[in-house]
Amino acid sequence: MSHRKSPAFGIALATILTLSLQSNPLAAQAPPTMSVRTAITRLFLAYEKAWDRSDGKALAATYVPNGDLMIPTGQLFSGKSSIAAFYDGVFAHGYARTRGTGLAQHVRMLSSNVALVDGTWSIRGVRDTSAKTHDENGVLTAVIVRANFGWKLAALREQTSVNR
Repeated sequence: MSHRKSPAFGIALATILTLSLQSNPLAAQAPPTMSVRTAITRLFLAYEKAWDRSDGKALAATYVPNGDLMIPTGQLFSGKSSIAAFYDGVFAHGYARTRGTGLAQHVRMLSSNVALVDGTWSIRGVRDTSAKTHDENGVLTAVIVRANFGWKLAALREQTSVNR
């Protein structure tokens, strides 16, 4: 007896595999294009420029309206007004006139309009209450989305690095 499958079986199997790959969020995604990488770099630069001006409102403008920020202490700030108020507060307490930088080290496209970014952050020249300065650094994970208003942060998670 022959175990040959009919052409309909092959078509059905191909359809099932295609649909499962399309609906599987863990399926391989295309690497980010150069234009996506450039847009993410520009977003990080806009963040840094706003930081350099100690401008909480401009920092919040790099987020989508309902974006959120989690800082290394675990505090979560949701929405642009909450994020702006957080940054205005830290700038009033030792972080004004510091140098903040971020570096996207790995970009994974979750869809054509959503990127998961892993990277590092640093703040140079933070002044404590005794006017001594120190530096801070850590790692970050960001969800960056493309919408009508360009690429923006949907979520940013910062954590400090383990001491070496």
